[in-house]
Amino acid sequence: MTLKILNTQLTDALAECTFIDNPLTEARLILTELLGKTTSEFLSMPPETHITREIEKSAFSAVNSRKKGRSIASILGFKDFYDLRFKVNDDVLIPRPETEFLIEYVLNLKKNNAKLKVLDVGAGSGTICVTIAKHRPHWDIDALEISSKAVDILKQNIDSAHVAVNILNHDFFEFKAAHNYNLILSNPPYIPTEDAAVLLRHHDADDPIIALDGGSDGLIFYRELRKFAQEYLDKDGLLIMEHGFDQKKAMHEIFGAVPFIVIETLQDYAGLDRITAVRKVN
Repeated sequence: MTLKILNTQLTDALAECTFIDNPLTEARLILTELLGKTTSEFLSMPPETHITREIEKSAFSAVNSRKKGRSIASILGFKDFYDLRFKVNDDVLIPRPETEFLIEYVLNLKKNNAKLKVLDVGAGSGTICVTIAKHRPHWDIDALEISSKAVDILKQNIDSAHVAVNILNHDFFEFKAAHNYNLILSNPPYIPTEDAAVLLRHHDADDPIIALDGGSDGLIFYRELRKFAQEYLDKDGLLIMEHGFDQKKAMHEIFGAVPFIVIETLQDYAGLDRITAVRKVN
């Protein structure tokens, strides 16, 4: 089969699914990875290039998995985030571009020259802690993650990025820190339980439920973050969190009283409230 015919067939198959927004792009991603090409190399391949039967079978297998609701990232086994490539699978939250706003906020802090003690709560595949460690290697960074399967992926991403991150495989709700932190970061589960179930059922998300479910109102982790930061965040320390587009008011209610003040809430690429920064004032 030629490249042109295979690409067309894969695109048509993906287009049958209403939850796939860009079947042509996804077909190209699958073929680019299977052929071991860069995007530019793939796009410059002659349409009549012969594709082996083995690659053809692998491509249709990937498409069938995608049509069953798996994310393209978990099928390919990686996701590009900020300036790094992260290994991912069905055991971790797939990185979203919205989280890059949290990264940018942290990297623009005036404290960048100091040696900060940092905690990433719910580290998952390591998109936050590994990216920060890559750009601030002099910071002392801990990554807290409850899932042993996610920790396996986290370890691989730490190694591939050649950074130093200390892994803490514990339940956040039972975690007792050995020391205080200057900076606490988190992209916790923030989708209400019923909504998370609907997202998975309709294939609008393909992440482990533990990475999505934020309790009945989606706010259980933020209330716990407040308790934790009250005990383990240094005075003048910062707590920077990603949250749902409709949770800004809740963030201000949870963190708007002593010993915290809300510094600001940032919007994402779509203009939706997404990142809130909090300071501990005493």
